[in-house]
Amino acid sequence: MVNQRNLLEENYLDFIFNQMLFATQLYDRNPKHISLLVKAYDLAKNLHKGVKRKSGEAYMFHPLIVALMTVKYHLDYVTTCTALLHDVVEDTEYTYQDILNIFGKEIADNVDCVSKMTKEDFNNKRIDVHVGTICKLFRHLNETDIRGPIVKLFDRDHNMKTLEAMKPEKQLIKSQETLDVYAPLAQGFGFNYLKKELHDLAFKYLYPLKYNEVEQVLDQLTFTHQTEINIIKQDIFNALKNNHLILANSKIDDVIKLRVKNLYSVFISLEKGRDYDDIHDLFALQITVANEAACFSALNLIHQKYPYFDDKFKDYIHNPKTTGYKAVHTTFVSRTGQSYQAQIRTKEMALRNTRGILYDLACKSQNLEEIKKHYPFFTTLDEIDRQYPNDFEFYDKIKNDLLGDKIYVRSASGKVYSLPVGATIVDYAYCICESRAPHIVEGKVNGQLVSISTALKNQDLVDFTSNNTRYYTDETLLAAAKTNKAKRRILEGMNKNG
Repeated sequence: MVNQRNLLEENYLDFIFNQMLFATQLYDRNPKHISLLVKAYDLAKNLHKGVKRKSGEAYMFHPLIVALMTVKYHLDYVTTCTALLHDVVEDTEYTYQDILNIFGKEIADNVDCVSKMTKEDFNNKRIDVHVGTICKLFRHLNETDIRGPIVKLFDRDHNMKTLEAMKPEKQLIKSQETLDVYAPLAQGFGFNYLKKELHDLAFKYLYPLKYNEVEQVLDQLTFTHQTEINIIKQDIFNALKNNHLILANSKIDDVIKLRVKNLYSVFISLEKGRDYDDIHDLFALQITVANEAACFSALNLIHQKYPYFDDKFKDYIHNPKTTGYKAVHTTFVSRTGQSYQAQIRTKEMALRNTRGILYDLACKSQNLEEIKKHYPFFTTLDEIDRQYPNDFEFYDKIKNDLLGDKIYVRSASGKVYSLPVGATIVDYAYCICESRAPHIVEGKVNGQLVSISTALKNQDLVDFTSNNTRYYTDETLLAAAKTNKAKRRILEGMNKNG
């Protein structure tokens, strides 16, 4: 007798896959690609047949949901096939060679990248499997392909959303790993939407009492200010429409969206000693206008209508963040004294700000290597990968130099640079000009002369002077340097000079 529940599940899986296939064909009609997707789905479904997740649902729901995420962002068939197959090598009898024979090297390599390493991979030697798995993922990202790591992010996102089925100790381990590795990876990709989602999912398990407290306060504050927010939205919308800065048939909720700061970011601000009233971007109005020129016209309209903070204005259009984020930010004050941030951008900027490198991949106007050049994250990764072949050292540098907390400083020309927390004037010098850095004479921060070992802070305006002679010895520069790149260049100079 046929198990009715299994039959219903299988029919539901097929229904979801067919919907996914239809969505895929809206941007990829290549019959060979569609055929490979069908083949990948059929293989994965058969190999995972009868297997249940800890939540009780059929296991195949998980790779299918991960694949749906790739289609949502219009990623290519290699990425979607990788998503469908991403647990096959890890959880079934199928091997890398089997996937290679059926689907080719691109898909097989990306599936292998997502698969966890086991102690058998190290010939049963004592090894930290977690370290090996993370190193494998990041070396693949640098040396081979970006699409496998993207699937890994979607895999982690869905696993975090179903984490309640895991044991408490497993929940804590996965959540901490998400904060330490996967949320920063999403940030490095400029994938801000997923970064924030991963932060909040991990926050919920690591600090449940604080999570509930922040959630309740934000809900109450949003409710309290909702009427005023609606009035301000209508006021700004009318001004934009009257000045022809938006399309004639635009609707208010398409033009102006309320963004409440995500829970984990609020928690971090509170941990630094700030109160809710001191978080100026707790509420942000994300305003989408017709073109770049309209961004600055809209800014002018807001400044005419509301008092604003001179020091909160940020022009990320002419000086984008290192992740490619573009918008004009200003913070204004309502008639009740509540501060609101306005984030003014075009539709294209809004998509890129949310999706980062996934937006570039979906556009398909550049190859993978060209796309990576626009993200400093990959330059730093390549530096670390080339210098540290040992997995434990590589992992340590990845965590500290690549995934650790960042500060953003500005040059005299207004360009924004990303540096690790603790970076100094010397690190800044090697970041922006390696030829001038060894000849540094003095540093300036916010117009004041400082020591070259001075640690920089977020939003500092930084400059340095140099001349043709050497003012400091290599040993002095090395002592002041904190970043991997600066230390490496200084040591290379010392070795070259004998």
